[in-house]
Amino acid sequence: MNQLLRFLPTGPIWPYSVTQFRLDEPWLSISNAPHDEELASYSELDPPIIVVRPVPTEPPDYDTTTHYSMEVMPVQVGDTWQQSWEIKELPPLQPISRWVDFSAVIMALPAINTMLAAVLQVAPGLYGGLVVGLQQASEGDSRVFLNSWNTAYAMGLISNELIAIVQATAIEYDLPEAFIEALVPTE
Repeated sequence: MNQLLRFLPTGPIWPYSVTQFRLDEPWLSISNAPHDEELASYSELDPPIIVVRPVPTEPPDYDTTTHYSMEVMPVQVGDTWQQSWEIKELPPLQPISRWVDFSAVIMALPAINTMLAAVLQVAPGLYGGLVVGLQQASEGDSRVFLNSWNTAYAMGLISNELIAIVQATAIEYDLPEAFIEALVPTE
């Protein structure tokens, strides 16, 4: 543990480092790894500079699959300051969007292929917007796909049943909620 604890009239500063000590007290010399006696010698100055190295402690036992330990402000135990720990719950894991799998499944659906064939007949440029847009969506930008999707819907090429199938597949592959909601075209 390399963190120090410094006491000022305004209160303790932690974590505190040798680098910060040098910035705060440029007229004093301090070694890169000061021993406790060196730190104690600063308390004999006028005015005293109180800097201590908290005694290292092990974090308490905890379930590493659900929690993590975080070092917090040292605590005073008798005449010494000890390293202190807080156990925190791990944040819930966010599902990873599986765009590649989603795209493969969507492109294999007969209903999608029927829709794409109709789009290719009526508006070839729109076909590219759907196919290329799906790739761009997998890279984080779904605007081209969703604009093309909305246009195809407005042209009567996408049914409500197809929307429901694509939404269900998007949910199954953990795609972002905003994308799933945007699959229902605004009229």
